[in-house]
Amino acid sequence: MTMSARVPALAALSALMLSLAPAVAAEPACPARYHAALSAIEADEYAALKAARSVAFRGDDAMPGRFLFTPPAMPRSREEMAALKEANGLARGHGRPAWRASADLSWLADRVTTELGDYLSQDQTPFLCDGVADYLGLLREQVARVGGDAAEGDRLVSVQTAAARQAIRAAVAAARPAPLPRFAPPLRSLLLSIVDFRPARGLERSATLDPMPTHSTEKDFQGPRIDPDLPPLAMVAPLPLATDADRLAAVDRLIDIAERRKLLASGPGEATANTAQAPGDSASRPVLTRLAALQPALAAAKGPAIEAPTRRALLAALSAIEALDYLAHRPAPGEDPMLAAIERTFAAIEAAHAAACDCAERTAARR
Repeated sequence: MTMSARVPALAALSALMLSLAPAVAAEPACPARYHAALSAIEADEYAALKAARSVAFRGDDAMPGRFLFTPPAMPRSREEMAALKEANGLARGHGRPAWRASADLSWLADRVTTELGDYLSQDQTPFLCDGVADYLGLLREQVARVGGDAAEGDRLVSVQTAAARQAIRAAVAAARPAPLPRFAPPLRSLLLSIVDFRPARGLERSATLDPMPTHSTEKDFQGPRIDPDLPPLAMVAPLPLATDADRLAAVDRLIDIAERRKLLASGPGEATANTAQAPGDSASRPVLTRLAALQPALAAAKGPAIEAPTRRALLAALSAIEALDYLAHRPAPGEDPMLAAIERTFAAIEAAHAAACDCAERTAARR
């Protein structure tokens, strides 16, 4: 192309660029729009996050702040120890989230909150729209460590429920009166005595050593291998402990045992009346309220020395129910006010990034 031909072409290109310049300049750049959206999030969602943070740190002073019934020293499995540790953290935290009882998790939650504040208040840069998804993914991993997993919370409740049922059964068994001595049965051959015995419920027996199982209809040359007068025993349904009403019923059952064994200094009704409770405390945590009223009455009455095993079993059962109540009221990750506010801030950042950082798509559409 000759010089004379290039001049008109350059002039036409310059005119075209001048006509497009005002439209391009009038559209704000993506980093600028995203920066403005972050400032709005800092004034809205992040301000709510800081308020929720103060609530999570304060807790409920109306709660005891400790176990009312100290768990007894006894062999426990690793899962039972984990459940008891979680319940102890909830008790010490006055109803605050369990992660508040851990210095490491508290530091991590505080660090995520501070990091969000620094991110939302940063200066505008050309690279503000880059790496946002990876950044939020990293922060979400840290928050997941703080809040725990809902499945983990359900597992701890299941483990402590089994421990509480076993402790209640032990307390009921300890309160049973000793059997009276009876005359010795007549001498019989060993084989006949084994045949006449009925298998105990829940006892695992070998088929080779049990010639007459009551759960079988198999026949041999002597007739049916089942005693029609002794049908199979039905399994007892597990003690319900899932709701506040179930746990209150279990506590009432233990109170009845303590009253019969003279292990209460006063009736539970009188103890409840003499115990100062915070307004609304009975409605929010009725099991803790009942246990708080019961604890002084049990502590004041030592009871006869012969009832010491029953007393220890009752205290262990009440302690297991108290730990279960803390775990049952453990806030789920989505119910924690601070963690929920953090997630709302994450969602607001994602929405702002999707709305503001679309310059590449706009450029492709213009082309």
